[in-house]
Amino acid sequence: MVSGVNFLTGLLIARFLGMQEFGVFTLLWMAVLFLNALQMAAISAPMMSIAPKLDSEQQASYLSVVTMHQVVSLVATALILYAAITTASELKPEWEIGQYALPLAIAGSLFQTQDFLRRFFFCRKEERHAFVSDSLSYVGQLCALVFLLVFFGGDITGVFRVIAVTSLAGIVYALCRISLTRPTLQVVKSFTWRNWQYACWSIPNVFVQWGAGQLVFIVTGAMLGAASVGILKACQNILAVSHVLFQAMENFVPAAASRVFAESGINGLKNYVTKVTIVGATVTVLAAAIIGYFSGDIMLLVYGQEFSGYQQILQVFSVVYIFMFFAFPLSSGIRAMENTKAIFSAQLSAALVVAGIVWPLISQFSIYGSVLALLSGYFISDAVMAYVFYSESKRRVSEFRISGALQIK
Repeated sequence: MVSGVNFLTGLLIARFLGMQEFGVFTLLWMAVLFLNALQMAAISAPMMSIAPKLDSEQQASYLSVVTMHQVVSLVATALILYAAITTASELKPEWEIGQYALPLAIAGSLFQTQDFLRRFFFCRKEERHAFVSDSLSYVGQLCALVFLLVFFGGDITGVFRVIAVTSLAGIVYALCRISLTRPTLQVVKSFTWRNWQYACWSIPNVFVQWGAGQLVFIVTGAMLGAASVGILKACQNILAVSHVLFQAMENFVPAAASRVFAESGINGLKNYVTKVTIVGATVTVLAAAIIGYFSGDIMLLVYGQEFSGYQQILQVFSVVYIFMFFAFPLSSGIRAMENTKAIFSAQLSAALVVAGIVWPLISQFSIYGSVLALLSGYFISDAVMAYVFYSESKRRVSEFRISGALQIK
């Protein structure tokens, strides 16, 4: 549902606002996605890996603490977005984005909070509540956007208002279904420190990950214009059908991997990650092959004549998504071991490669160079994470065997 609505939302905005406006929306929403990535690294990702390992009493206290963290994040996100867009508008008045500062700040902070609450429910195995909250937020968003864009034309400000209102509806439902404890100051300090130990590498990882991914969109916009960013995002949105799998994995694989690691040790975790990789890769390759083969017809059918002629970009993007998939099971296994430094190392390697090649690739191959830079980044990060995960698994198995032998002696 979430992935389908995200796909249709991108389609609606691109179709009814046009290539230029869709490019502007994409660049503005990138600020929200960046702050969401920081929030995910500092709050949601630790919660998904730590909470499943705790007993019921500890888990209740822990989830209350991270909810406090999210309240701080909500306020900070709104202030940062407003200040960033206002400052950018003053420095570059020709961009004409000052009007979007307040609606973007409200929409972005509420969107982030609803996403946190849905993951909160997954940690407690209350998927039904997560589904209802998502239905109010995402299906409500789709219906409201259809009404706005089809019947009234709409604009970027209207899109942000729709996101804000529907996200708030999901938040209100979630808050009516959760019960929080009042943790002591010592408990707050203890769990905050444990989260920080997890997040101290995840937070800088966000910056380098964006260096490997979003930097491509920024450089593309700077060199080729907002319309080219819109084309890239339009192709990416078509492949959002793969996000059904990615979203499902992000919802349950990190938590499940942590439970398997706690119950079955490193061998159980290794087997789980391998199984998820095989099943998920099969689905992803099949979806990418179908989209790549029918790329021309799909672009024309989904976006109309304005976006036709870019099917080759969509074909290359299909390959990018295959490599994008492999990061999910590998990072989930590494996160279960709470070894976030390894993920940082992988993303740093990818970021350095992309930063070095993105400008010459775009200069040489225009918009096709943008996609090749993305492909290179995912390939590097996958290779490093695979090496780290399986070498770490082998090391821990060896340590376990040596420890067992010493105990026997």
